[in-house]
Amino acid sequence: MLPVLLSVITRALVTSDNCFGGVETFEKLASSNFEPNTVPMAGVLLQQANVSLTRDCINLCRQQQRCTVFNLDYQQFQCSAFVESSRRHRDHLQPSKSTNLFEKICLKGLARQDFDQICGNERLWAFERVKDYFLDGFVDKELINMADREECAKACLTESSFICRSADFDEVKRVCRLSAENRRSQPQAFVYAKNSQRDYIENQCAPSAGPASCVYTTKSNTNVFSMDSLQFATSSDECQLQCDRELSFNCRSFGFINNRCMLSSDDEKSIGKQHPLFSLKGSIYGERTCVAELCTNGIFTYEKITGHLLRSAITTPVDLPEYSLLGLTNWCRESCDQAQLNCPAFSINYKNSRCERLDRNTQGRTADLIATEGESYFEKICLRVPQIMSQCQDKFWAFERVLGYELAPVLYIKTLNFVQSRRDCQEYCLQEREFPCRSALYNDETTECKLSQEDRRTSPGHYYRSRSMKINYLENQCVRIHSACPYQRTENAYPAYTDIVETNSVQSSNACEKLCNDNRYFLCRSYAYYPSNSQCFLSGDDSVSAGSSSIQHRSNIRQCSKLPNFDSNAMFDKTDHKIIEEEDDDLDHLDRDSHHLQHPDQFVGTVPDQSSSLSTSIDRIGETSTLTPPTSSRISPFYSPSSAFSPSSQMTSSGSMPTTLSTNGGISMSPSITTSNLNRNKGVVILNGTLGGIITTKTTRFPESLLPTITPPSRNLI
Repeated sequence: MLPVLLSVITRALVTSDNCFGGVETFEKLASSNFEPNTVPMAGVLLQQANVSLTRDCINLCRQQQRCTVFNLDYQQFQCSAFVESSRRHRDHLQPSKSTNLFEKICLKGLARQDFDQICGNERLWAFERVKDYFLDGFVDKELINMADREECAKACLTESSFICRSADFDEVKRVCRLSAENRRSQPQAFVYAKNSQRDYIENQCAPSAGPASCVYTTKSNTNVFSMDSLQFATSSDECQLQCDRELSFNCRSFGFINNRCMLSSDDEKSIGKQHPLFSLKGSIYGERTCVAELCTNGIFTYEKITGHLLRSAITTPVDLPEYSLLGLTNWCRESCDQAQLNCPAFSINYKNSRCERLDRNTQGRTADLIATEGESYFEKICLRVPQIMSQCQDKFWAFERVLGYELAPVLYIKTLNFVQSRRDCQEYCLQEREFPCRSALYNDETTECKLSQEDRRTSPGHYYRSRSMKINYLENQCVRIHSACPYQRTENAYPAYTDIVETNSVQSSNACEKLCNDNRYFLCRSYAYYPSNSQCFLSGDDSVSAGSSSIQHRSNIRQCSKLPNFDSNAMFDKTDHKIIEEEDDDLDHLDRDSHHLQHPDQFVGTVPDQSSSLSTSIDRIGETSTLTPPTSSRISPFYSPSSAFSPSSQMTSSGSMPTTLSTNGGISMSPSITTSNLNRNKGVVILNGTLGGIITTKTTRFPESLLPTITPPSRNLI
């Protein structure tokens, strides 16, 4: 059906006389309309059934000098123009069950390029207004003698000392009150004052109030109040994703039916409880809720996703110090901290030693996360529990997150239902007192949270890809690990994802290992010692988190990756963990004959040849310590269990490693592994009580890729 345009409307384009020396935009009044026959009308702008009219109606009104306000009836699919604004007819505004009002406003003295920089050039309206409402008790700045509501709105939009998310204008007193909060961050403070002549003004161009955790609540046989955009989608999940990506307005809900994706700027908060949502048989309605948008009574920390980048983010490069090209993590982190709410996330490219602040996080954008070797993504999160101060103090990041992975169900000790957000699940893990919570699972779809005392290193055989990408594996980085865990050594290599380069007179590999064990900024999983420069490279990643590209090769560097950790009652004595002597004259441990095996029951594991390119020159590193001032590095690529526990990495040079299953479910070494096999394998590392750098606890089953492992001694595993 072709649009019906009435000729009674003058088609003159908007000239500078309409908003001289300023920017014209719109403000929206949700579920509102004028009382019938109270405001002069210019006529119907547009009428077309079963389509989205919001953008077209705004553009048509923008072109008409006589159109100062228009209403959009979402049931009649019609928008009509009014000649006079609500300034003279404020008392004629009334609630409506199917209509929104859009009113032109002029932001005088504001340049178009400045407006576009704040709001973007696609923003359809800059403010939402609610008559006779205000935010009680959250005033960050008060401005007096304001000329009108438009001047108050402009003051909020251009405020530079803090992010102004809302304002209220007192028409009688000419007072404008600015706030960093809004009706969603402080819903209890959003109050009604009948006949108060005060208007609540919400800035639609303000960034989200911190790294929010957003979820969608869905209802069946329900549709949106206002269809502001109509898109094609093959599923409700795809429709939800389009809502998250909408740029022309803040999408707060969607409706999906028969491949029709209806996006709306309204939710039940904006339309009010007195106006129920429309019923539509077969439709799926989803409403977006973002919780804890401000970090009240909490602290900001970070959540790391190794080997990924957020492709939809707009990046801002971080200026890095000239004296160091590795170990940039803390430098990047502090840069994001200083940017406050303007930096919801940052990324590090370890190969190119580049750090970038991002303009958005993954909330609603998990599909934009792509696996990329040599890069890692850090998302700012707010944790509000007391344990965050005691357990996570000074940590570069508090949790590591892996999408689409989980532990076996038997390993989850506690299940919590209807947990509102991933952040809440992380807080439950930190607060758990019945057992040490090393990892958690959060299901975005079911809002289920599961807690475990195991993680992907203590139970590698029970860590696998999930059937759903809605599953989040969350690993607590604020728990302590056994400081005497053994290390697997690789010659002439260093961690590709180096987080700290310590150059303060590190005299030996033993001293470097101690720095790794004692490091308080993150759980140090691997280190490397560069004796010619007395440098110590520390990393929070290893082959478990970063896969085969977790190391880079370099001459005269010894790299050691920490093996999976034990509890305090681990199956081996503390003295048994000392598997590699770190003195330089012990390098020939890798090539010694089998008579150097001190015990006949010791096991061996190969060190895979893992190499990749890194453009950074290590020779330029080391003029000063990276901790003062802070610097950081990069983390490594997408982890795949098949790469971390590849059968090839468990084989001798003969290409085979026969095993026999033991009666208790473990795997013991076959007698066919002889000393000649060991001599031919130049990558052999002698490990007491371990095989191939893998230690498993509470094992009930093993995947085929995890062969072989050990036969437990008589003492119980933890």
